[in-house]
Order: sequence, then structure tokens, then C-alpha cells
Amino acid sequence: EGVSFLKEGEGSVNGEEMVRRARVELDVNYGQEDAEWLLEHQDMIPTELRGYYLVFTATIWRDRDGDRYVPCLYWDGGKWVLHFDWLRDDWGRLSRLPRPRK
Repeated sequence: EGVSFLKEGEGSVNGEEMVRRARVELDVNYGQEDAEWLLEHQDMIPTELRGYYLVFTATIWRDRDGDRYVPCLYWDGGKWVLHFDWLRDDWGRLSRLPRPRK
């Protein structure tokens, strides 16, 4: 399932706040290995999540300039694709934190 990290009335939050909420408030903290596993098992990702970026906050990469990135999956016209998004950006309603359904 896809979990929203936004609170009532919010349109977006910065990436660092999204990571904090994922880890501390929501206990939804999956990483790049989980994203790669899902890529290999794309049929397990519900079709209703195709309109969202799935963000994996347990892995954070830093480039040589100090910019921080998180792995994400997005639906690209027929398959899920792995890419890395800048944490400095604002993250909004089109992003979800993935977790297994209960």
C-alpha cells in the first residue's frame, strides 16, 4: 500500500521532513534493496499506485556536492522504473511511502 506522509491541510513538505516522518512518525522506512526487489516483482505492486512516486527513505545517497537523494519507483508507461530524487525538493500528494498491506 502507499502511505501518505502529508498531514491534514498540507500540500507538500521538504524531503528531510518526509524522511523524518517516514522513520519516526509512520514507521514506514524501506530502502533501495526493497525498491530493487519490487522492480523484480512488479506484479506485486497494486495498479492503483501507478499514479504515484514510491519513495524509499531508508537509503539516502550523497553526491560529491553534498546533495542527498532517495530511491524512488515510478510508473513509466508499462513498467516501474527506479530513479533517485533530490531530497532538497518539496514532496507532495503524488508521492507515497510503500509498505506491505496489513
